[in-house]
Amino acid sequence: MYRNRLLLSFGLLVMFCIVQAVAAFWTSGIAAYHVERGRVSNQMLAEFIALGADKQRLKVWLAQYLLTNDAPLSERDRLLVQMEHILSNLQSLLVNDQLLSDDEQGYQEVNRQIRALSILETNIFALKRSLLDKESITLSEAEIWRLLIQTFDKLGLVDLS
Repeated sequence: MYRNRLLLSFGLLVMFCIVQAVAAFWTSGIAAYHVERGRVSNQMLAEFIALGADKQRLKVWLAQYLLTNDAPLSERDRLLVQMEHILSNLQSLLVNDQLLSDDEQGYQEVNRQIRALSILETNIFALKRSLLDKESITLSEAEIWRLLIQTFDKLGLVDLS
């Protein structure tokens, strides 16, 4: 009788340990999934911040170029290449995020971000074309300000600021 109770208690203890191990393994997998999604999101945020900073640097470069005609063209080219590199990084991060999406709502959110990134890419390439066309321009200060706003903050009728 005492032995049967001891075996039953031991069996229940082993069963609880197995259930606890399975639960720990399952929560570990879920935690790893969320850590990976957080890592991708954090990298995307860092890339967007870097893209915005480079866009502002390019805006300052254009203002300096238009006002003093003394801005180095190599700086413009470096910033444009850097922005294209950031866009390709964002594209690959969005693909990773899409692969990590586990439900329809997450998948739709990533698709919305991909569409927003395509608009951003269109803006950056239009900006590049516009900046490469502005090799020798003489404008008044008011026209320079309008040109800066038109070049950096508008894409067609869309306000990008």
